[in-house]
Amino acid sequence: MWEPVSIATNRLDVAALAAGDGPPLLALHGFPDHPATFTPLAEHLVGSGWRVVAPFLRGYHPDTMPDEAYYDIGTLTADAVALCDVLSPNAPLPVVGHDWGGFVVYALASAFPQRLSAGVALAVPPAAAAAGAFLAPEQLKRSFYIWLFQQPGYAEAAMADGALVDFLWRTWSPELGAPPHHREVHEIFSDPRRTVAAIGYYRAMLSGEHHDPRLGDLRERIAGPAQLPLLVLGGTDDGTLDPAMIERARDVLPAGSQVDVLDGVGHFLHLERPADVAARIVDWVTNAPTRSAT
Repeated sequence: MWEPVSIATNRLDVAALAAGDGPPLLALHGFPDHPATFTPLAEHLVGSGWRVVAPFLRGYHPDTMPDEAYYDIGTLTADAVALCDVLSPNAPLPVVGHDWGGFVVYALASAFPQRLSAGVALAVPPAAAAAGAFLAPEQLKRSFYIWLFQQPGYAEAAMADGALVDFLWRTWSPELGAPPHHREVHEIFSDPRRTVAAIGYYRAMLSGEHHDPRLGDLRERIAGPAQLPLLVLGGTDDGTLDPAMIERARDVLPAGSQVDVLDGVGHFLHLERPADVAARIVDWVTNAPTRSAT
């Protein structure tokens, strides 16, 4: 169903998958993943009249390996805004993000709310809802890979044969098994350059490494609260984090936001229950323009 496309922005020429003929909906993947992760979801969204555009995030495609290896949230957000400007230059558009893509949705809602007609974050909480939680012993165990990725050389070696990628998928969504796009995921992480890029996201998260020094002001804006209501979906069986962090999103997001934790699904809820997740997304992006933060 997908058509490979290249989107020329003022920052990068971005490789993407696209499907459908309607108004654009931007879908941002996470780690360790590939745009094809949205295939089952896109089938429903296209059937509801949307053109789904799922780009490779920075560093995840061999044609998107910039010389300046910046992977901070400011850089990822600036990349997303550049995509929005090309896909829908004269109007806001809906953006759905999973995992790292979800963090970008929160960042857009804080720093560029005028570019979003609707925002949906899957499987990750806003930063304010997770404050202090990553120091809890149980969460530290879940987040072992984040600390592993801070170790130069050792982290890259641990990712080299694909076993860690498979382990993360199994433990993050215990009922899913191997993803339907297993081959595509392994293709990404068989490339040492793309592995280094994906690890760079986590190094940028915990240090100043891989931060674009020109985007300090943007990172400050991103740290502020969301400026429009969002839909946030998570799963009770997510192996990456305590679902209570998703629940706490209700306390930090604007009025009108909707937060649901789905029973019996894990981190990759869009693959485990695509029809349900798609129906919630379609309802939200269709009706979100009538919702306003108070």
